[in-house]
Amino acid sequence: MSTTSDRLVSMIKEHLDLDRQPDLNRRFEDAGINSLVCVEFVRLVEAEFGLSFTPEECTRMGSLQSFCDLIDSRLAN
Repeated sequence: MSTTSDRLVSMIKEHLDLDRQPDLNRRFEDAGINSLVCVEFVRLVEAEFGLSFTPEECTRMGSLQSFCDLIDSRLAN
């Protein structure tokens, strides 16, 4: 079974056109993910993991790792 971070990185590689390997410690904007793309990607993640995120939660996500941590915390509940 793959970890949440493995699944998230796989989704990033599949759905986002980044010019480098995803780094979970980078901020979304620093990783080349603008706000529109971020919203679309969050929707894909919601469908993949069966979760829903509020706009406030999305704006608090500083990095890809914080997004991964949020997913893990939601899945644990």
